[in-house]
Amino acid sequence: MKKCSRCKEVKEFTAFCKQSRSKDGYQPACKVCMNISWNASRNKKKEHYSLVQQKRQQKVVEQYKIWKKQQKCVVCHESDESCLDLHHVVSHTKEVDVSDAVYKWSWKRVLTEIEKCVIVCSNCHRKIHKYGNEWYYKHSKNAQVAERPNALACKAKTP
Repeated sequence: MKKCSRCKEVKEFTAFCKQSRSKDGYQPACKVCMNISWNASRNKKKEHYSLVQQKRQQKVVEQYKIWKKQQKCVVCHESDESCLDLHHVVSHTKEVDVSDAVYKWSWKRVLTEIEKCVIVCSNCHRKIHKYGNEWYYKHSKNAQVAERPNALACKAKTP
């Protein structure tokens, strides 16, 4: 049992977050009081936190643009980034469209989603959706990629 430094109530240790610097290994205030304090602080600095989030997302968008400029279609080798799409070969593994994830997720998480995809131009992407993945395996100029759909040529590296 421990007494909260803010609300002065005696509570179980599970009501406190751990803190290695503390003598007893727990924060002086309970989780409820810390949450109230954290929210109050965050509400005072809404504009600051909003700007921090915007800067973080702008950085992810820039990293994605740089990464995409280095890619090409694995079927026809088109390299104009405005023509390139990401196709999820195994659709049930898709969490979200990468174009949406870029504005919401960290770069590391975006790369995880990119690794589930193949890079194809818009024309080849339409053909894959019309004729199925078999068309892709038949027409891919990269035999290694065609044999191993999970190791498709989108081993994304951080720029």
